[in-house]
Amino acid sequence: MRLLQKIAFVSALFAAGGGGATVYGQELSDDGVVQLPAVELSEDKETTEFITREQMDRRGDSDLVDAIRWVPGLVPLDAGGARNESGFTMRGLGQATVPVYLDGVPWGDPYGAQIDYSRFLTTDIESISINKGYSSMMLGSNNMGGVIVMRSAKPQKLFEASLKSSLDIDGAGAYAGNLQTFSAGTKLNLFYAKASFTWRDVDHWRLPESFEPSDDLEPGEGGNPQKKGDRVWSKSSDLKVSALFGFTPGENIDVWASYSYSDSDKGVSPPNVNGVNYSVWEWPYVRRHTVSLNGDWTTDNFFVHVMGFFDKYDNRLYPYPFFGGQASGDKAYNAWLAGESDTSDYDDYTFGAGLQGAYNINNWNKIAVNFDFKQFSHKGFDKKYGTDDFIQNADVSENLIFAGAEYTVKPVKPLTLQGGLGANIYVPVNMDQWSSDGSKVTTVDSPETQAAPTAQIGAFYDLLTGHELHLTWALKNRYPTLKEKFSSLGTGTNKPNPDLTAEYANHFEFGYKGYFLERINITSAVFYDRAFDRITNVAITDDDLWRSQYQNIDESAFYGFEFGTEIYFSRFLSLGGALGYTKSEIISSKADYTQIPNIPEFTANGYLVIKPLETVLEQGGIVRNVSVIPSFEYVGSRPLGNKITTSRTALPDYTLANIKFSADFTDYVSLSFSIYNLFDELYESSQYFPQPGRSFNLTLTGKY
Repeated sequence: MRLLQKIAFVSALFAAGGGGATVYGQELSDDGVVQLPAVELSEDKETTEFITREQMDRRGDSDLVDAIRWVPGLVPLDAGGARNESGFTMRGLGQATVPVYLDGVPWGDPYGAQIDYSRFLTTDIESISINKGYSSMMLGSNNMGGVIVMRSAKPQKLFEASLKSSLDIDGAGAYAGNLQTFSAGTKLNLFYAKASFTWRDVDHWRLPESFEPSDDLEPGEGGNPQKKGDRVWSKSSDLKVSALFGFTPGENIDVWASYSYSDSDKGVSPPNVNGVNYSVWEWPYVRRHTVSLNGDWTTDNFFVHVMGFFDKYDNRLYPYPFFGGQASGDKAYNAWLAGESDTSDYDDYTFGAGLQGAYNINNWNKIAVNFDFKQFSHKGFDKKYGTDDFIQNADVSENLIFAGAEYTVKPVKPLTLQGGLGANIYVPVNMDQWSSDGSKVTTVDSPETQAAPTAQIGAFYDLLTGHELHLTWALKNRYPTLKEKFSSLGTGTNKPNPDLTAEYANHFEFGYKGYFLERINITSAVFYDRAFDRITNVAITDDDLWRSQYQNIDESAFYGFEFGTEIYFSRFLSLGGALGYTKSEIISSKADYTQIPNIPEFTANGYLVIKPLETVLEQGGIVRNVSVIPSFEYVGSRPLGNKITTSRTALPDYTLANIKFSADFTDYVSLSFSIYNLFDELYESSQYFPQPGRSFNLTLTGKY
């Protein structure tokens, strides 16, 4: 019966082909009829996909991983591993190759260029743009796999405010957490300002009822801590406060300053559920302060943008009972009970500035230039258990400089050609390291300054009004992170390699965007990506000891297709979705890797928007715009590990079903009720880290 229910639910949706980046993208015409917006075919040709504020609100997305999971080609990696981090892959390439920006500020941590993106709350974000492979030179450096750009919402009215209060309930009917967010803003003739506050508290989440524990023993006495019911150590909290202030002295001038503060208490990392080989790590805080200053000047022919920022990042880790995760199971569990752990602190920052300009030479020619500078700094400190003093273990930093130019020409009316050239320059600054006894560690001679080229060309052809073909090629690169060059700092199992160079990817794409009969949107693409000089962690022999080291040694390829659609049948019914196929292939591997993990071949998601009472409610009453929105998400099986083994080789595929009921009571107040993982599916994004079972959400929203 359970299987038949899931088949019936998914079959009802699968005609949509999946729920894509344009989910719920509807608007009202002058006569009040719900319509789909046409696919955007802008004068500035691009292959970008957008996620709007409306889409995030309709789905109930509260963080970045939730928001991007509906985009074809992006596969979420929900929390797992010792670090309990969530991330993503983009067309098979990992998130280290895909920088995430908020108003021009890189959001990955300065040391590893990535972070737990489920901790990034999106309640104050206006839009998210997704660029896969081909991306404008104006988006800067180190974007080998693509770029994700988030933009903060600016006020549009004399006074505006919003309040959202959300309650989470687990599958057993118990309180599971809440989310509270408030924002207020104003826009005057010369000034505008906005502030927002978000608090998310996760008391716990519950495993699916079909989960079976690995043993009946007590933790600390040979058993795994995870039994049936609530997920062990799933408590966490996130705070985000942001503010911006703008000055518009002239019609064409906009200057604004922004500040953002976030603080996450990730708690103790939930253990893997397979036997006693689990780690116990705890993050009491992950904090960042971000300040930025931006300015735009726009005329009929010119555009100039300048910006500068400073981003301070700090976190603390308690690895029980000592650093590196070497201890596991009972030893780690008992050390956690006793509070016996070393302490590891990061003291990091990123500083940067940029200048962009564009000039419309005439109606057929345009040139744009971009220059940006970023400095990444990491300082690491350890405090051994039973001691009082922190000992510095690292002071490493580097500069990345990017210079790029882009030229757009329209040789004939339906055809637009766009080409770009750029250079990504790496300048080493500091490489100081210390061993645990306080002595200086020497690795190799200081690396030299490096330069890595980037180039691209795209052809965009307007078939008819509302229909476009594009053919693009892009050569992108990214430099290794400080972590890849200096991880373990010469004292652990990983040998640093400061001489690592950039890795590259060639991206080829042929795509189509179209809008039919004012009812159907279609976006589609086929792609082939070839990555070389891949940065790979490989086993080496060093002084007769087995160690590992990051090296530029592998080559791989990724190819496939993506399809997304929205269809408006009537004011009572619309649907949409996306389907993605990505095939990965090892071309050569000196590390003897045989497969690329965490990449499913097929993904799909879809939704329906049903408005059963639309006509009745128009006649009056306080309840209006009632919607029923079922949706599903399918992720295919994914290889485990870099090498095929005789044990479990892949995570099984899974299908999640959700349903949401919403209603507007006035122009200002709405209420929604959602059920996530409707059929209580047991699934994993990382091996031995099961994800939440069925849960419920009640959200009250007020907007003015």
